[in-house]
Amino acid sequence: MAGLIVDRYDSRCALCRNAEADKTGSHLAPNFMIHGMFSFDGKGRRNREIAMRDGLNSGNRMIYYGPEVSPDAINADHGEDLTDEELEGNTNHLVCDNLFCKRCEDRFGILETYYSSYYAEWKHEEVNSRVAYLFWLSVFWRMCVGRMSIFLMGEDEFEMRRILDENITTLEEIEKGNSVLGDFGYILWRTKGLQKGDSGVFGTRKEHSPYMIIINDMVVLLVAGVSKFRKSFSYAGWQINREDYNTFDCDGEVVNEISLEEFALLKRFVIDESEKYGWGPAQEQVKLEMRELDRTAGELHSIGYNEEREALRIAMVEDEMKPRPFFLRNMSKFLTAELKEYACNQAGKEYNILKDRSMFTFQFDIDNYKSDLKMYVREGEDISGFPYVDKLFDKKYWEGKEAYQKKLEILKESYEELVAKGYTFDDFMNNLRSRSGMNC
Repeated sequence: MAGLIVDRYDSRCALCRNAEADKTGSHLAPNFMIHGMFSFDGKGRRNREIAMRDGLNSGNRMIYYGPEVSPDAINADHGEDLTDEELEGNTNHLVCDNLFCKRCEDRFGILETYYSSYYAEWKHEEVNSRVAYLFWLSVFWRMCVGRMSIFLMGEDEFEMRRILDENITTLEEIEKGNSVLGDFGYILWRTKGLQKGDSGVFGTRKEHSPYMIIINDMVVLLVAGVSKFRKSFSYAGWQINREDYNTFDCDGEVVNEISLEEFALLKRFVIDESEKYGWGPAQEQVKLEMRELDRTAGELHSIGYNEEREALRIAMVEDEMKPRPFFLRNMSKFLTAELKEYACNQAGKEYNILKDRSMFTFQFDIDNYKSDLKMYVREGEDISGFPYVDKLFDKKYWEGKEAYQKKLEILKESYEELVAKGYTFDDFMNNLRSRSGMNC
């Protein structure tokens, strides 16, 4: 199955910059961390993934079905069998083709094989700090060059490439090494009890440190220039102290265990930061093209500072002419919850979104959604057709409104259509997927 191809200006390996980038199927986020998260049956092996990738600027939503995903699972998720055209375009967006050479891919494998055993057993305190440090640097760097959720500042990206290329040798040499491995530090948070659909692969889209990513059950904050930090600082609602950093010369690896709600808050922060600070479509395209030119040239700002500034200025004007649509946080969740509640009413049962574990929703999600709807109200918009309005707002906002009545009709029709297709009450509670027109 073909992987993603990153638009580049040369065909050399992105890491060593010498050999031909002939390796296919390179994972950007480590496979041992994500395979169970996307596996359709929980077995966690390659080729069994159902994975979705959103393009924030393009609006495109790519869904990948691994070649070993059962036809019944595809039909349940997709709503019908894949057409020949869809099968031909069924690109595995969890991996990249022709980004690295085989030797460098094998070097990443040294780090992943070593780290995976500590990850599985939660024995981070026993990990070799140099190997762990290079492992996490490689994850951030690979996600950046593979355009997966995150974009690093040029100076940081180039420095990380140098560190990785010079120091990923053999496991024994890495463990026993005594060279300085740069000036980065990272903080780890990890939770227990996630279910399928609770997580994914996310990253903040700010072009400066600190950088944050989420992969499965782990949240990682990478900080550049840690030696310059003398005091604590606040990020994503957390107080970060100097002793919280993991570096290449510390003892073991410190992981902060967090609750599911704390994890959900950090996930919300990453998504919101991407919406708030991410570039518009034109600026993003210019930034990506300039960085690829720099990688090919082997130096930053290879086209010149003035040329960069002018290109970005033109792109910014273009983006400002097309304002971004207002963002309603978690609306898809409330669409799904409303359909679930309707099914419960038909069965004579009560429904509470906060007690529905499959929804992975907390009070702050409700507060955020209500806050976003209030902004619509302030703009003079009619919110009566949005889900959950009758539960979150006074009657004056929805009672007797045409859009509200239309919403109720659509809700009833959606329920009846799914029942006609064979959905049981348990299906409504546990298996509402894209077939219902909702996104769980």
